[in-house]
Amino acid sequence: MQKQLSMTVNRTFNPAATQKFKREITQMRDKINQHLDFRKSVVNGLEDTENMIRRQVETAVNKYNPGLQTWKKLWEFEDSTILMNISGLTIDKHSTIYVASRGNNSIVVISPDGEKGRCILGKEDGITDPRGIFINEENDTLLVTNYNGTAFLYQNAMISELFRKLPSIRNRDFD
Repeated sequence: MQKQLSMTVNRTFNPAATQKFKREITQMRDKINQHLDFRKSVVNGLEDTENMIRRQVETAVNKYNPGLQTWKKLWEFEDSTILMNISGLTIDKHSTIYVASRGNNSIVVISPDGEKGRCILGKEDGITDPRGIFINEENDTLLVTNYNGTAFLYQNAMISELFRKLPSIRNRDFD
């Protein structure tokens, strides 16, 4: 004879425990929703910040150069006898360009219109593998740094005089 096992489940209904359990579930659901809402707000905030930065950059660019959508080449200077492997440049207030030319150990000056250029400093002046260049118009000096760690500060009466002249006179000095 086979015995049958029967199990009686005694379910007692405790309304207070059930209500407490429901409150805990609701609180957990609310916390999860708050967390999800917070994550959404962070993502939205990042997107808003990105859009704001993009608008600020676009505004700054448009204020700086309104209506200019593409760059147009105004001139090109090429003379490998004096300019090779450019490693730095600086521009003065008259738009004259001073270039550090590593390939031939020189400092080259180029006229604002790009028509003329000439070497103003070379190896004999201490220029060896120039890497940095800066012009200070207040005291008419030119700072050049070389790869080997040397730096030279040059002052030239001709440069001083050029800064005081009109741009048209300055351009004639390139010949």
